[in-house]
Amino acid sequence: MKLSAVAVLCLAMLTCASNSPEPLRPERTKGPVDEGLQLTETVYDRGFKGEWQDFGWSRRELNAGQPARVDMSDYGGCIMARPGLSGDFRALFFRLKSAKAVDFLIVAVSAGKPNDFPDVTVTGKQLRRLEGGEVEALISMKELNPNNRVFDRLVFRAGRPTDKQWVEIDAITLWGLSAATKKAEAAKAIAAPARRVSMTIACNEVGHTIPEMVYGIAYYPMYDARDQYVWSMNPPARRWGGNHTSRYNWKVGNAFNTASDWFFKNVSYVEKRDFTWADFLLADQQHGAKTALTVPTIGWVAKDISSYSFPVVSFGQQQQVEPGNPDVGNGVGTDGKPLKSGPPSRTSVAMPPEDIGAWVMKIRERDAKMGQRSVHQYILDNEPELWHVTHRDVHPEPPSYDELLLRNVSYAKAVRAADPEALIAGPASWGWTGYWWSAVDQVAGFNLKPDRRKHGDVPFLAWYLREMKKEEQKSGKRLLD
Repeated sequence: MKLSAVAVLCLAMLTCASNSPEPLRPERTKGPVDEGLQLTETVYDRGFKGEWQDFGWSRRELNAGQPARVDMSDYGGCIMARPGLSGDFRALFFRLKSAKAVDFLIVAVSAGKPNDFPDVTVTGKQLRRLEGGEVEALISMKELNPNNRVFDRLVFRAGRPTDKQWVEIDAITLWGLSAATKKAEAAKAIAAPARRVSMTIACNEVGHTIPEMVYGIAYYPMYDARDQYVWSMNPPARRWGGNHTSRYNWKVGNAFNTASDWFFKNVSYVEKRDFTWADFLLADQQHGAKTALTVPTIGWVAKDISSYSFPVVSFGQQQQVEPGNPDVGNGVGTDGKPLKSGPPSRTSVAMPPEDIGAWVMKIRERDAKMGQRSVHQYILDNEPELWHVTHRDVHPEPPSYDELLLRNVSYAKAVRAADPEALIAGPASWGWTGYWWSAVDQVAGFNLKPDRRKHGDVPFLAWYLREMKKEEQKSGKRLLD
């Protein structure tokens, strides 16, 4: 069988690259980038290379010694990632074998955020056909990464519905400029003439005031006594928030849970044995700082300051134990897999909306005695999209659109009933992806997004605000500010 020069080269890339005295270059008669490339990163070549790994999605077979096989029916695809990837890449090269035309294929680079890089549909200008039904693709980073930003994963997916089929992908490589080309480009840049640039600063334009609570600080009970210097900055506000506040028991006063940050333990955090939330509020008032207070909506809070969720005596040996406490495990088995949690009651007690409402009433009773408001904003819990990870011992399932709405509505109503003039904030998302999808979507894969599709494919935050407004209209009371 007579092979084309490109086919011979691709075969060499798969079998003999380590013996080549110089980096290989994908020869072609046409392509989207200039010549002068050299191989800089191998992603998948009959198996993952280096630190590249499978980030999941549809059905796939990623076996050593074989091309990657991916089921791309029903908008299927796969993600290959290498956290911490860096380099000056100019092109992506790969080989593809499909039973049908490959014009359904979309390729993208990504940093893990929605729509952060353009989707590139593989077309004839990027392809060269080989014998045996294979094609090779060479796609310029000018298309994949036009703004030259950092990425750490590659996405291969179907851009339209396809029949059930397996697609083979192999020889996935990233290419940079050769040394000679870099030298030529550097010389060209040095020779470029300088140019004058002018700019105008409109000092007389009317600006706008930045709300003072933007410049607030965060409170961490473990280091509060040590870090009293923070008050020298005269902060206008201080926030009671973070992972530990999701499980704070205001009735006990000094009971928190460390969650996944530290062995899922109930602790006090503070040396003062009779510490309560009132001490925090008093300190803010004494220093003239407004308070933003996180209230738990997860439904479970620490029952004491000593219990822990994954005792070795009950769950067996674990990946780690707390130094000095050999029975306090981290909830991960010796095989590296998370252990199924026991009942929440091992460490926690229920904290329904009416109990949070009772807390707010206590705060307002205290305010009445002191003659001033102490809490200027109530925040509905902390990073709920991560509960199934951070607080998986009491909330092992990822929260959905519907669960977060139900919890926010019920707890917001309790806060509003206890404090009609309260300023209520939600949903206290952990980050950008939380505005677009739920934790259910995160677990299934953002491309599949089953929970979002179930809700009309509306991004979570837009849906949440719409539904909160509906609840406000039904109740006649504002639930979110």
